Amino acid sequence: MAEEKILILELGGIGDTAMAIPAVKEVLKSYRNAHITVLTVPRTKAIIESLKEEGHGNLDVVSTDAMDNHGISGWGSVIKSMRRERYDIAIDLSAVETLQAAVKRWLFFKSLGVKKTYGRNTNGRGWAFTKKADDVLTSDEHEVLRKIKVVELLGRMADRTAPRLTIPHRDMEYVDSLLSGWTAGGGLIVGINPGAFRPSRTWPAGRFKDIARWLIEEMSAHVVITGGNKEKAVVENIAASLPGDRVKTVTGVSIMKFAAAIRKMNIFLTNDTGPMHIAAAVGVPIVALFGQTNLCRYHPYMEESMYVTIKKDCILCPCYSFGHPMQECRRHDCEDKQCMDSITLDEVKEAALKLLSKQSVGAVVQCS
Repeated sequence: MAEEKILILELGGIGDTAMAIPAVKEVLKSYRNAHITVLTVPRTKAIIESLKEEGHGNLDVVSTDAMDNHGISGWGSVIKSMRRERYDIAIDLSAVETLQAAVKRWLFFKSLGVKKTYGRNTNGRGWAFTKKADDVLTSDEHEVLRKIKVVELLGRMADRTAPRLTIPHRDMEYVDSLLSGWTAGGGLIVGINPGAFRPSRTWPAGRFKDIARWLIEEMSAHVVITGGNKEKAVVENIAASLPGDRVKTVTGVSIMKFAAAIRKMNIFLTNDTGPMHIAAAVGVPIVALFGQTNLCRYHPYMEESMYVTIKKDCILCPCYSFGHPMQECRRHDCEDKQCMDSITLDEVKEAALKLLSKQSVGAVVQCS
């Protein structure tokens, strides 16, 4: 195959980028003689760069730092630089969530001068693309498969098994040092992730504190509490209520160190957020707590015996009337949060026990 220049856009968050791994890998595998650039946001750049650990030397990763930090002038500078690359193909893996997003894509591709563009016709908004994959926000198709379908527009059949994240050795060494006393003893290590990108999707911090105490007192577990910089206060508050020799915190570290820490866990208890998908990509069993979102689209993409999801019916929401059971609540904050508050401590305990006992657990997801 003649050398080509291919641009892949994955401008979603941590979870979106983790779920994009199979699609990106398929392009790298199918176009070994091509020069491939992936455009990401800064916080997810390392996830795509980890693919170089697997020997993909034809990969460059560019983040939107200049665009984010310098507004219109930053966008202009980056577009001017990328236009000089004269890409043959552009592949956009993200959903076109709004009309505004559709307009931005059209302007971006026109500015780059790319003739062949591939993306998702999300609810009919994919008119920026020359070839498009059907995409309905309220369908039961998983996000991993939605991204793969875009790549398959190029005539490639991607691997539909679970995303797998390769963690650099230096990041594993960091975690080996952090948890050395615990891992040497061979005891149970449980991860707890009380935060989420959208605060509206968080289970009450007091219940995470209660589940951590139960794990320590009843299961003799060691607990690792994780979070980003914004969750540091809540993580430290939970940790302060627990025996110091049984708890450690991992906050504000690089995404790959975060992934390395999760990989050491026997089970990971988390809200519906990016680290949930990182846990799936490193093969760690998950108890995932969901608010009103499309569970079929966003559940952990792994064997059903490896995870349990807990979600209450959307009729609990007093703030919004949902026209479809898979319709998402897009609120960033929510004063009520009945959808999350209604998840009980006993339900989470039961889910954790099922996974820890290695029973064959069917996730609470009914998708075709």
